Amino acid sequence: MPAVGKRKKAAFIKAIQSGQTVAAALRLVRVRREDIYAARFDDTAFKAAWDEAWTMGADALEDEAMRRAIDGVEKPVFRGGEVVGHVRDYSDSMLMFIGWVCGFALAWHFILYDLATWAQLAFLPDGPALPALNGTETLITVLLSMLGLGGLRTVEKIKGVARDNIAGGADK
Repeated sequence: MPAVGKRKKAAFIKAIQSGQTVAAALRLVRVRREDIYAARFDDTAFKAAWDEAWTMGADALEDEAMRRAIDGVEKPVFRGGEVVGHVRDYSDSMLMFIGWVCGFALAWHFILYDLATWAQLAFLPDGPALPALNGTETLITVLLSMLGLGGLRTVEKIKGVARDNIAGGADK
């Protein structure tokens, strides 16, 4: 089994840190999956760096999802092949997805985890431990924020009021 060099490990960590998947990072550094996982198993410093990079990459992806859902993305408006202004496009589906994930996480934490634990103890007592969620305060805060923003956006749509109109109008 070929060893993975320091440069390839560093490039792999950098790719993971930027939000790339393991498969994309492997293609970038041209290393086989088996080799990178063997390096992870053998090198505790590399494993720690990988774990940290994974967390940072996930945080970057979460930040971008929240930015697109809440702050929106400016898109140009074209007329006659020329840019005549910009509009801010919000990702309602991203906001809904984040809300659903938070809602499912709360349901798992408060209801489904206990039921699944009971079923496991009753029917599969030697089975592996079920995953528990920590940080429920954060989940509740995010869920309630998403529900509040979703409600606000619904009221805006019903009244026909766009955020650009509230902020003083779109670029013209």
